[in-house]
Amino acid sequence: MIYQQTLLVLEKSGRAILNLWPYVVGGVLLGEVLRVTAWTSVIDRACRRSLPVAVAVAALLGMASPLCTYGTVPLVLRLLAAGVHPAPLVTFLCASSLFNPQIFIITWGGIDLEMALVRTGVTLLISLCLGYLLLLIPPRFVVRTGVAAEGGGERGGKPEETGTQGGPETLVAEGGPREKRRPSFPEFLKGFWQNLEYVGFYLLLGVLLGSLVEVAAPDSWLSYLFNRSRWFSVLAAAGLGVPLYACGGGVIPFIRALLEQGMSKGAALTFFLVGPATRITPLMALAAVLRPLFIFFYIIVLVVLAVAAGLLYN
Repeated sequence: MIYQQTLLVLEKSGRAILNLWPYVVGGVLLGEVLRVTAWTSVIDRACRRSLPVAVAVAALLGMASPLCTYGTVPLVLRLLAAGVHPAPLVTFLCASSLFNPQIFIITWGGIDLEMALVRTGVTLLISLCLGYLLLLIPPRFVVRTGVAAEGGGERGGKPEETGTQGGPETLVAEGGPREKRRPSFPEFLKGFWQNLEYVGFYLLLGVLLGSLVEVAAPDSWLSYLFNRSRWFSVLAAAGLGVPLYACGGGVIPFIRALLEQGMSKGAALTFFLVGPATRITPLMALAAVLRPLFIFFYIIVLVVLAVAAGLLYN
């Protein structure tokens, strides 16, 4: 019995990987192409517009950004030191932590185009809501004390250079972009392969976990827990997203398996939103910029909006 179930899990995993790998490769390739463009200068210019416009542009750029949260923090520190309001910067951090072009492509291939588009639209709305809410909050309640001075990079009269992780540019103390050597083709391939290894590892885990759930978990349990007619299905998905969300692309096969077992699309959407909002790694990166109390407020707002979006989508 166990032997047969193991073979079935491996068979389903193999089929899922064959279906998903073109989207994974395409998404990683797009992310790597964006990473080697003049991305930081675009963000710099966008955040210096009028505040309402800057928030909207920052949300769009954050969703299109290939940089991880740790990669954007040095840029945010530098712009804060240059006097940029925190609202568009936090909006950018929020949007980039929830979404990127790679996630769109893998969601489209792993689930469907509707979920990819809904996930895109809801991420934009949540980022805008947070950004415009921040316009009403004094910056001193948002930004950690002394962070602007730290971002200024002045130590012993010599400007300190702070680069973005994996980016092609470096922002100097005056806040302007300075051109940096573009990566060669072998360096581009190396970055592409490293990113593919990272996403592929979590994708494999997600495929195996999803196949295991599909084979081993009783249909009646999943149907009861995640059925769209039950109000707590979205809350259950939100709770599931906190411990299980590790990589945006890696969870797609797992959620697809749950959808096939009766999970509602609203619950799946909530999982996709709550997971990245509560990951420890990006939250620790945000702690370099934001006050702890505001980070708590940030998490609460994102979770509430994610649950509301899931309920409405149902």
